[in-house]
Amino acid sequence: MAIEVSCGYRIHINSIDMNGHNQRICGGIGFCVENPRIKVVVSYVLGKDIIPAYLHDTLFPLIQQFRDKEKIEYYYKLTFNELIHSQKGLGSTTIIKLCVLSALYNLAGRNFNKRIANFYGIGLISGISINAFFDGGFIIDGGYQIDNTAIKTLNGISAGRPAPLLFRTPFPRKWKIFLAIPKNIRSLDGEKEAIFFNKITPIDNAEVHKISYYVLMGALPSLLEKNFEQFSGSINSIVKYGTKKHEKALHFEQNKLLLNQMANDFGFASVSSLGPTIYTISDKQVDIQFYQNKFQDYFFHLTRVSNLGHKVQSFL
Repeated sequence: MAIEVSCGYRIHINSIDMNGHNQRICGGIGFCVENPRIKVVVSYVLGKDIIPAYLHDTLFPLIQQFRDKEKIEYYYKLTFNELIHSQKGLGSTTIIKLCVLSALYNLAGRNFNKRIANFYGIGLISGISINAFFDGGFIIDGGYQIDNTAIKTLNGISAGRPAPLLFRTPFPRKWKIFLAIPKNIRSLDGEKEAIFFNKITPIDNAEVHKISYYVLMGALPSLLEKNFEQFSGSINSIVKYGTKKHEKALHFEQNKLLLNQMANDFGFASVSSLGPTIYTISDKQVDIQFYQNKFQDYFFHLTRVSNLGHKVQSFL
């Protein structure tokens, strides 16, 4: 028996509060897309686990933790789709972990839910990926609590409680997500990412207030009313403040021509998380062929927000 689990990549629009003045930090806005997707097939195997070499250090400890927790002694073969967009600002590590855990629990005939994912350390700092994985839709989470001595960065230590889900709603099917994934640029991770956030935080509280305002009185009501012009304008305002302007600057020289082109064509363009992936949202037709011809150093995807979360299939 084999289990296939797939989920679209995650777009992180912006963090809400990277100041922490109210002893709460992060909070996020985002969603998963329908395509491109991470897909893993997990099956039983004899002898030892078979894991792609480039994912071994990430997944072997996770699988061992699963075995220890669930008192299971089986070994597993993991097969992924050929191209994984890692270190592109698309949440690949978290989505991969969720897909693998879902497959392991399904193979074992056991329930896998958000609470169990939290046990493995997923969803404690950001709630975007975990909620989009399970439920789909447009997500806003409330970040996590800190004390006065905590380092106020994205890499801070949570109190062990999951980032609370504040808002989730289906995204209009007529609104398209246009992605541009650079082929030859990678994002920061590990120590470099920590150093980056230590340099740019805490964010000025006035900017936190602006982001909060455009979320509460811009993005949310316009999304519920399906007013695309106001929604797009609100997202454009949200990505001008906070850490996003610094994240956008990380690869701006390499991305500026495409960012300017997409902003001119669609009203705004920004990066997901730390980038370098660029995205915009459109309610009109997109000439993807034009972009593919002009900007050949990117993978382009015209897709939608995933409103249903991940998919699970079983094979005999």
